[in-house]
Amino acid sequence: MMVTFAVFIIFLIILTNRKKAMSKKKNELKEAEFKNLILQKEIEVQKEAQAEKQRISRDMHDDFGSGISALKLQIEFLKLSKHDGSIDANIEDLLTSCDHLNHSMREMLWSLNSSYDSLESFINYVTVYAVNFFKKTKIKPHIHNEGHQNIVLGTVIRRNLYLCVKEALNNIYKHSSAENVFLNFEQKENHFVLDVKDDGVGLSSNHSGGNGFANMESRMTAMKGQFKILPSEKGLHLQFILSLAE
Repeated sequence: MMVTFAVFIIFLIILTNRKKAMSKKKNELKEAEFKNLILQKEIEVQKEAQAEKQRISRDMHDDFGSGISALKLQIEFLKLSKHDGSIDANIEDLLTSCDHLNHSMREMLWSLNSSYDSLESFINYVTVYAVNFFKKTKIKPHIHNEGHQNIVLGTVIRRNLYLCVKEALNNIYKHSSAENVFLNFEQKENHFVLDVKDDGVGLSSNHSGGNGFANMESRMTAMKGQFKILPSEKGLHLQFILSLAE
């Protein structure tokens, strides 16, 4: 009787533990299913947001692009058909404004289009921008790409980094009196390093860089990156460091 009772107690203990284990597994399975459901919803939201950005991009291209092109054609037709030379300057200003507006629209479309969210796309876009920006100036751009992996930057990071470079190149054009500008793209382990250098007059000892440098630093800090002004024998050397670690 005692042995039978002991065996029965042991059986109850084993059965209870097994039930607890099964209950725990069920709870873990339900929790995993719940997390998976949340993840799927997040993916769906991201897909919808991506689709919406692409829709906005297409709409802007169709509406604003065609409107700007039509306006520019009308102005050029007016310029060809006019006889009064006094309106030359005004027409040229209108054409320039159209070009600037068209360029701004292309920048916005690029920044919204998630298909360009890669390091390679960013480097290609900045390279083309720099070459075109200095095309009609005395400053000669030199581009050097050290090579990189196929890494996704993300729309916000890509746009902020581009605006930093754009500000740097604009400052070189306005203030440096440089003959050459050097852009170097390099991936160092889990960091992307972009150097912008020129051979101009550099900064005076009492020059802080104004709002331009403050904006660059603010943008890089927001991306958990770094903005540095490095020593240079001639001209100015700016460095932008972006962490690629997840």
